[in-house]
Amino acid sequence: MNNLREFASPESLYLMFVDGSQLYLTREHIDKAAARFWEDPAALSDSVKAAAEFKRCEGCTLEAGEGICDALRPVLPLLEHIDKFTSVDPVQVVYTGHDPDILHFSHTDAQTALAYVSLLSLIHYCRAGRKFRKYFYDITPLISASDLARRLYLNIYWLYQGNAGEIKAVITHFSESIRQLSQNQVRRLSLISKNDVFNNALVKTHTATALLMLGIEKQTAQAFARYEETGFSASPPRKDNPPSPDMLAS
Repeated sequence: MNNLREFASPESLYLMFVDGSQLYLTREHIDKAAARFWEDPAALSDSVKAAAEFKRCEGCTLEAGEGICDALRPVLPLLEHIDKFTSVDPVQVVYTGHDPDILHFSHTDAQTALAYVSLLSLIHYCRAGRKFRKYFYDITPLISASDLARRLYLNIYWLYQGNAGEIKAVITHFSESIRQLSQNQVRRLSLISKNDVFNNALVKTHTATALLMLGIEKQTAQAFARYEETGFSASPPRKDNPPSPDMLAS
């Protein structure tokens, strides 16, 4: 832990599990692992590659239905590393955002820790999700779904200069799109892995965007009021109940 600053780099994730195993991920590591995985003809069986769930979605900027969805690229190479853990297994995490001099420490669970990789899947690799990347500007992926929703709302509010009509339309489209993209990704992962870590990490992102549709203006005002009153945190106590991928099935 004392030497973390020696290898901290922008957009990196360092996980320490209770069994002593460690996983260090940077954007570069993930990109290279994804490239190696997809260049290996034996990595995925022909039957999996041919499955309809693995095809590109409608609305993809590439040819829909042709080839395997790009959103899977950062996730599949990591499945074998996290296969022995469940979504609620405790883990200590160090996350570095765009500034390598600022380290974010968290004692959390595996599904929250790997939300960073799920976000990469949905808004960096996914061809349809890339257009939403600006809404996630300067957001730390380790925060709760409710905090994530408020940060998303404030980013969208600023980007559209407080125009209520535009903001409402953007949030509606954004929330529905992330719901569909997350749902598609859960279906794909369920074909090849029984592990729920990445599925639940995807659910967290979907939950945050769904909260944007549930009175986010009032929630944000209440959060500021709580902060002004307490001087400590804008968030209510976090609950340990993990989300369920079943919510994406509706």
